[in-house]
Formats: sequence, C-alpha cells, structure tokens
Amino acid sequence: MKYLVDTNVWLQAILGRSHAHDVVRPLNEVKPGLLATTDFTLHTVGIRVTPTKPDQFISFLDDLIARRVNTLHLAASDLRAVVKTMQTLDSILMTRCSMCRPNDMT
Repeated sequence: MKYLVDTNVWLQAILGRSHAHDVVRPLNEVKPGLLATTDFTLHTVGIRVTPTKPDQFISFLDDLIARRVNTLHLAASDLRAVVKTMQTLDSILMTRCSMCRPNDMT
C-alpha cells in the first residue's frame, strides 16, 4: 500500500509545528518507496519554506530522494477529468444534502 502525503503533513515536520512528532514517527516507519506526494505539494512547501529556511527545503528534497518518495503529476489534459469528477460529486452531494444547496443558504 502506498500513502499520499499532504502538504500540511510535510510542513508540520519541516517547520517543527505543534504536531510534528505525530507525523514524523509514522513517516519514518513507512518503507522507502511507499510514500507519495504531488508536484503541487512540493511547490507549495518550497514557496512556504525557502524564503526563511532554504537549507531546510534542500534537506527536505534530499530526504524525499533518499526515501524514494514518488511525485505524482497531473497533465493539463488530465485536469478535464478532475473538473468532471468534481462536478459529478458536487451534483450528488447537493441532491443528498438539502442543507448544502446554495439556494437554501442565506
């Protein structure tokens, strides 16, 4: 099983936020090659960390490479399917949840 790691999880660990210990231990317990992240996440972490801690961002990248963390990409042509899926899910949710309907919200 592979695990997709969110931006906030990486930032907790890199910046030593209040829940860093909660995310670092499980990340370290996963075998190399079983973690994945998105290119969007990598860019977001870089934008957030580099201005104040560029060495930490380089260290983060080195760790990702050493642990063989997979980077997932979506081509622009694939984003059409994402939009369709979001619209479908939104439609399903709106029909099942009357409180979610925009017309009912004031």
